[in-house]
Amino acid sequence: MYEIRKKILIIMKWLIFVMSRVSTIQSLNIALNGSILVRSKSDQCKSLDIE
Repeated sequence: MYEIRKKILIIMKWLIFVMSRVSTIQSLNIALNGSILVRSKSDQCKSLDIE
């Protein structure tokens, strides 16, 4: 019984670790996409100003 509990705890810790990693990667991707969007919008505005 103790061994099963130990395994469950390890799996839980691993899942939490993976989830936290995934969420940080997702937030990084969102931040990168956001900065790219802002850049492209500012570039569009610049090109409009030139015209």
